[in-house]
Amino acid sequence: MSDRLGKTKPSRRELIILLLFLSLAGYVYVGFYFPDPEALARFKPFYVGLISWGARILVPLSVLGILRLYRSVKKGKLSPGQAMLPFAGIILGLFLVYPFVTYFYEKALRGPVKLQEYHPYFQLNPPRLPDSYRTAAPGRSVLMCLGGSTTQFKDPAGRDWPSRVEAALRRRYENEKIDVLNMGMMWYTSLHSLMNYAVNLRSVRPRAVLVMHAINDLLQNADFSYFSRGPFREDYGHFYGPLKNLVSRRSLPETILEMLGDFWYAKPRQVIDQTDFPGLVPFKRNINSLIDLAETDGTRVVLMTQPYLLKDQFTAEEKAAFHMVNTEAIGKGKRWSVATAVRGMKAYNDALREIARQRDIALIDLEPRIPKTLEFFSDEVHYRQKTFDIIGFYVAEELIRLNIFDAEASRPAPSFGKSSQDREDQGGKSEA
Repeated sequence: MSDRLGKTKPSRRELIILLLFLSLAGYVYVGFYFPDPEALARFKPFYVGLISWGARILVPLSVLGILRLYRSVKKGKLSPGQAMLPFAGIILGLFLVYPFVTYFYEKALRGPVKLQEYHPYFQLNPPRLPDSYRTAAPGRSVLMCLGGSTTQFKDPAGRDWPSRVEAALRRRYENEKIDVLNMGMMWYTSLHSLMNYAVNLRSVRPRAVLVMHAINDLLQNADFSYFSRGPFREDYGHFYGPLKNLVSRRSLPETILEMLGDFWYAKPRQVIDQTDFPGLVPFKRNINSLIDLAETDGTRVVLMTQPYLLKDQFTAEEKAAFHMVNTEAIGKGKRWSVATAVRGMKAYNDALREIARQRDIALIDLEPRIPKTLEFFSDEVHYRQKTFDIIGFYVAEELIRLNIFDAEASRPAPSFGKSSQDREDQGGKSEA
């Protein structure tokens, strides 16, 4: 009897191993209670709960299971080889299941790569012109709206603000054949719109071009974010944007390890309170270049400031709705403060106001027209249903006030304002 009891007692070496094992298990277990809240915002709540609570449940159960196996070996109920069978079974099972899990991950979780949606120069394919507008359309008054998702996106009923502008203008000018084309595309910056106008849209020679850019150009300044690869470049070459989905695609094991880094003993991010935005230099240059091109063809340019929810004083509910500062202007170790985003949006809108004043360009100052509350915004810049109506009505009224469709103003003479080159030739410094 005493011999049997003696065999069940752990040796000093086994005690040391057990203590090290329990310490390691405790360290792993506690780590899942210190996740990175900003990183978790990138995942759906279901997956956050699955990983967090799955780890908190599985780690203690695994520890209890291993201790029970050890106790069975010490009592002679199992041989060491038999005790290793469950671990061998788990490893074999993982090898057998891995191909199926990878397939599910690719198809259901990560999704297939739709290469036809991407463009080697524009990142995303620019919106296509209707076939009837491949060249100039005599007898029709064409307006083009350039911008990002705040121009492209539609309300739940499938109507965007350019279509509302079109309807209002057609009611006002019954004898004019007016078409307002939405050429906005999510992620697009002033550089994308400049390229798209020069390559795809200029041949139409529209009556006017409406340009609204701010937030996507502003995000280029967050060169520490997950969308960037390297320091800021004036040609925006550092910013991968939607191409991040192609460039940074990871295998299932790499994704799991990356996610564990967000869920397990995550370090708090450094909050960046940025006051200088180097992206304003190319932003002004892009807008001025677009104006130069349009005016060469006798096309009027109308600049629009961009409405936004960001403000100095905000509620917890409003902060939770912010998308750029919660998920986009974030990298592995840094994130923008809300104050930085507020400061940046004001700077970019002010740049548009400055260009309009210096170039004698029409400006629709839309930003102060939309109240900064969740009643009108779903995040920093995207609209609620009623906001589309406000924008459509106000932009149409401003276009009427600007005499865009009056006979004398229907086709202004080329270069009716001072180009950026003109100002340089006169001894002034280019705004770019």
